Amino acid sequence: TFLRVTSPSGVERENDDSGMATDSEVSFVAEESGTWTIYASGFGAADLGAYVVTWSVTAVGETETFTGRLSSMSPKGQPYDSTSMELDGGTVILQLSHPSEGYLVLSAVSPDGRRWEGSPEAGSTTLTVPGAPAGNWTVWMAGDEGMGVENLSYTLTAIVAEGGAAEVVE
Repeated sequence: TFLRVTSPSGVERENDDSGMATDSEVSFVAEESGTWTIYASGFGAADLGAYVVTWSVTAVGETETFTGRLSSMSPKGQPYDSTSMELDGGTVILQLSHPSEGYLVLSAVSPDGRRWEGSPEAGSTTLTVPGAPAGNWTVWMAGDEGMGVENLSYTLTAIVAEGGAAEVVE
């Protein structure tokens, strides 16, 4: 499936088959109010029929923003950066925004050692972890080699829903 969500100001977020599955998912922080448009479709004649669109809204608690740059290079030649964040437990939402059409991957390791990874998206990607543990999280932002994202600036926003707290640990 293919899913596109358009904000009241015309900003589009889209996904074509999230991860290894054939269901599409778009997750993001809605930064404006108004009428949002959702478009769902398939690929080819075999994908005709009814679609089920499900959405949820989470109350926003404490928010922390961190800006950085993909200034390090992995042994494989991938530009990356990382940071540590002290987060309360609850629903953790990490949103990575950048001014490029290049794809960046957002991944995190929670205090209990579990690894979480968002789907790579151009311009913005979001990772949502419901029931996340409190403590020190390590967050990585990485791009593919040769995609023009070397030394790219980005903004990482951490949100802990239901009144939690977020703090960047430098």
